[in-house]
Amino acid sequence: MLKTTHTDTYRNTCKLTLHTLHTHTHTHTYTHTLTQEPI
Repeated sequence: MLKTTHTDTYRNTCKLTLHTLHTHTHTHTYTHTLTQEPI
């Protein structure tokens, strides 16, 4: 049986959060570039 430790869960949560932030920032910047608005 696979057991996930607290550390692994924390690490995965951090990765997911960073990925979400990165994706959001990239999309936000891309949208502003398309509309030619200052960020």
